[in-house]
Amino acid sequence: RRLGTLYFTTSHLNKAIDTFQRLLDLEPDSPRIYFMLGTAQFSNKNYPAAIAAYRKELEQGASSDLLYFNLGAAYERNGDFDQAVRQFEQTIELNPRNAEAYNYLGYMYAEKGIKLDEAIELIKRSLEFEPDNGAFIDSLGWVYYQKGMMDEAVEQLERATSIISDDPTGHDHLGDAYARRGELIQAIEQWKK
Repeated sequence: RRLGTLYFTTSHLNKAIDTFQRLLDLEPDSPRIYFMLGTAQFSNKNYPAAIAAYRKELEQGASSDLLYFNLGAAYERNGDFDQAVRQFEQTIELNPRNAEAYNYLGYMYAEKGIKLDEAIELIKRSLEFEPDNGAFIDSLGWVYYQKGMMDEAVEQLERATSIISDDPTGHDHLGDAYARRGELIQAIEQWKK
């Protein structure tokens, strides 16, 4: 386990995956190893393999909000929106204080342009737990953008980019909001960032 973890933390993902798979030959009923394998596969952008590992962990009887959160993220990255929603809802059911799950689910709705009022409520809930989280504030601004509420969008997105100034997504979102308000010079400045 330590060797696999060392490979993982030093970004030698293929070696980490190989080590965790070999370890499963010795301990095939270990939920922890399936979790580690799933996390390595996710980091390696092999989302179907990550899903398979996390599902095996569930079959072994594991159940935690972190497991369901990671499974939801893997489904979302793999393009299975409905399964991702189910996993994030399960995450929230297991841990109603999981701010990341509220934000992720709300942002997914915003990206699809659906359930926008629910998305606002979910993201506001995440901000109750982490009021200065720039990523969550960006998500809220992006929902306002999707609803056509440009003043609210710009206010939140400006706040988000002041907190996480090195995040290109935040600057892209702010540029889009400026552009929709007709402020093209400000939009171009943000897109350049």
